[in-house]
Amino acid sequence: DVVREMEQIAKKRKITAKSGYLLLGSFFNPPTREGIFEFLEQYATQIADLKKPIFVGGFGSSPYQEEIENRGVKFVGEVTKDQLQELYETTSGAICYQTWGSGALTRISEYLNASIPVYANDFACRSYRRQVGIKPIENLFEDHKSQIDAVSED
Repeated sequence: DVVREMEQIAKKRKITAKSGYLLLGSFFNPPTREGIFEFLEQYATQIADLKKPIFVGGFGSSPYQEEIENRGVKFVGEVTKDQLQELYETTSGAICYQTWGSGALTRISEYLNASIPVYANDFACRSYRRQVGIKPIENLFEDHKSQIDAVSED
């Protein structure tokens, strides 16, 4: 059962060091693929300033490996269930970015059940408005800077 698996991941997240951000989706789905590349282009400067990597991948991502790596992020490709679980346990947050398409992004509910903060633009989270754990995409960079500043002050 997916909900039970996500609850187990949420428990492990409480004691696991965080290592970066996730940007995952099916590259076979045009709105998802285009949203990933639009995010990488629109926020290129801010991405370059992040101290933690963004891990990009998903079904059908292999043909885009070089294009993804050239954008200053880490390519993870198609991940196994075990790899996905490890990414979920260690991520600082998940990025969801789309500008068109239909239906709800089901991965958002997975992230929320696993206690993974979600950074999404308005269109991507249109079916999940006002849910605890979803933040505007711009907060990704502000939250990250706040975390770095807090560590620097210690």
